[in-house]
Amino acid sequence: MQPWLLRIASKNPPPCAPRAGFLRLRGARASRTVAKPPTIRHAASLFKTVKTQVGAHVRSLRTTGLPATSWRSVGRPRSLDDHEDSALEAFAQWLIESGSLAAKDLLEAAANRLCARRAIPLSPVCHYWYSQWKKDHPWFVATKFKLVEAKRLSAE
Repeated sequence: MQPWLLRIASKNPPPCAPRAGFLRLRGARASRTVAKPPTIRHAASLFKTVKTQVGAHVRSLRTTGLPATSWRSVGRPRSLDDHEDSALEAFAQWLIESGSLAAKDLLEAAANRLCARRAIPLSPVCHYWYSQWKKDHPWFVATKFKLVEAKRLSAE
């Protein structure tokens, strides 16, 4: 094979190459369609996400070779960190095993004490904290208590 035939496949053939061979190769290339890579917008619509997230992953893949990952969770941060949450779990388990009522008021008071013991004290937990804590800990069975008169209870 002649060396100038190898150069024909390049984008800019040398001027001494025969034009017929170049046109024939160019026609063969044109018959093969090369699929373009998807755009960031198209990839975002395919994965049903926003294009900024796809762009962040692409940038991270180009620079580090790894997808962009974050240890941060989405949404508002939790009131208690992992250590405080495990301490509150142990307290709730102790209350249940000892036969006491693990009521909402006790757990909220304990959570507020844990928040107040931080180096930079946090404000008390919000009103909806208990319901979210119950969802995060499915083993916990909520107990409610009502004040009932002893005379009325004995009459029933």
